[in-house]
Amino acid sequence: MGLKRKELVQTSTTPTVTKIETKEYTQEGKWNHCYLSQKKLAPPIVSDHLGRLYNKESVLELLVDPSKFSQGQRVGVKHITSLKDIVELKIKQRNGNGRFICSVTGELLGSGSTKAVYLVECGDVFLEKCLKFDDSLKCPVCQVSYDKRNAIVLNSTDEESIKKLEDRLTSLKKDGLSHSLKKSKSNKRKKHIDQPSTPINIKKPKI
Repeated sequence: MGLKRKELVQTSTTPTVTKIETKEYTQEGKWNHCYLSQKKLAPPIVSDHLGRLYNKESVLELLVDPSKFSQGQRVGVKHITSLKDIVELKIKQRNGNGRFICSVTGELLGSGSTKAVYLVECGDVFLEKCLKFDDSLKCPVCQVSYDKRNAIVLNSTDEESIKKLEDRLTSLKKDGLSHSLKKSKSNKRKKHIDQPSTPINIKKPKI
């Protein structure tokens, strides 16, 4: 007996990454699997402006040959068009089970309601509460100075936090910057177009 039209539609639909609810990509799974490929996370690990975790290898594959990924996967990461759209993380793992831990306290990341963040300026990863020990605006791991807006919450599910991260990127783009704080290609191209050309003095040959 053939499938009904409704069943055919359901079986042919490609799920998008943004709606994945598989066993591998539960809230806990977000700390173990790449958002793009859903392969197990393994260093080097990178993150985008929304705090999602990726294997750098998978992102490089996407940039070199997007056809290796399904349409649904590409839709979920359409904001990643170059390496400037990601930051490589300095994230520690616990010996034995490979779980990610706070670089300051050694506590597990992704367990409970405690938020974890990374700083765009240096890539260090730790629990958000570690930023509240003082107001020096120095990374608690490497002491690099940072801007408050560049403390990116990892794997956030809070709508308000996600909106702040989106607004941050919008603001950066207006300044001609990418998520990693590097100048965007579009800004360089615009600057080149807007820059007045230098007149060339051509000497007339003597007659």
